[in-house]
Amino acid sequence: MKPEYTPLDKLSPVSKAYKVRVTVKEKSPIRTPPNKKRFQKLVFEDEEGNSMKATLFGDECDHFKKVFEHRKKYEIANSPIRTINPKFSSFPGECELTFGGMTKIQAIDRTEGPILPEYIPITDVLKTIGPADRFDLLGIVVHMEEVRQVTYKSGRVADVRAISIVNERAHAQPDIIVGYMARQLEFMTAGTEPVPTTLDQIISKNVDNTVQEELYTLTVTIPDAQLSNVIAYIGCDNCGRRCGLAANVPFFCPHCPDKKCTSTERVNFTFDATDDTRTFRLTAFGTVCEQIFNLTTLEVFNRKIKDDWNDFDHLAAALKSTPMHIIVHPAQALNRVGVLRWVVQSVSRP
Repeated sequence: MKPEYTPLDKLSPVSKAYKVRVTVKEKSPIRTPPNKKRFQKLVFEDEEGNSMKATLFGDECDHFKKVFEHRKKYEIANSPIRTINPKFSSFPGECELTFGGMTKIQAIDRTEGPILPEYIPITDVLKTIGPADRFDLLGIVVHMEEVRQVTYKSGRVADVRAISIVNERAHAQPDIIVGYMARQLEFMTAGTEPVPTTLDQIISKNVDNTVQEELYTLTVTIPDAQLSNVIAYIGCDNCGRRCGLAANVPFFCPHCPDKKCTSTERVNFTFDATDDTRTFRLTAFGTVCEQIFNLTTLEVFNRKIKDDWNDFDHLAAALKSTPMHIIVHPAQALNRVGVLRWVVQSVSRP
């Protein structure tokens, strides 16, 4: 069945479940304005000649460096659409693609396109498939967990089993299969126990040698905590996006169309973590901020918003001198778009 694509000129900030097939028409050099985040401009064009921009900021320029290549074709699904600031738009109401939320990206062969025969290799299955799509796959099973039961909200109980497979073409390269099996087994059989590691090991990892199930513990300090890196705002209690409302107001969130949402206080904190090997920038959200600051989200929010955090320097000194255990894992973007970012799951002190 041939996928149905939405023309770019039909997309708007309320567009949710859709797919577009586009070519990277323009990919600008990365620019770094004085005292501002570096950024990179992209322009996509669909087969009907419609175009739409996208802008990558900060670390996104590195994360998406190999994801989008000039003049190559891609299928993009469910990318949040936002209206461009009028100061930077080419015409009123101009929109652009962003790559957060549940965005899925799949490179497409320029000559063949997405061909879906009856039996296909794993590598031919697009990341942008929907829950109703079905395929017959050719592959090699490298791990099969025991059958377990899950209970749905309706009360129905079902038996499920997770299976990991690799592309059947890998049989000619047994070292690839062995390496993948070792990584999968290490993290799937270990359950929820994180593996101790160092920042040097985390920084050395990439998309090709990382699996979604990986979970690590780092022992680090935060040598230079900055109050300016604590962000407080009102956002959706589900997806966390800013909503421009007062707190505790039920509202329709365009990013969560199937859920009842309420505006609430949100906080995040970006910091440089350091151990004996390297320094690495991470961002903590919500409850993890509470663990770092030993304050509730509401307390952090009020102190930041009211500019009433007189003892922050004392707190920063403690973060510099006291080691903490940070558990991290790959963000879902690893499976969805082939980008490796690390998420802070929790923080504790020895």
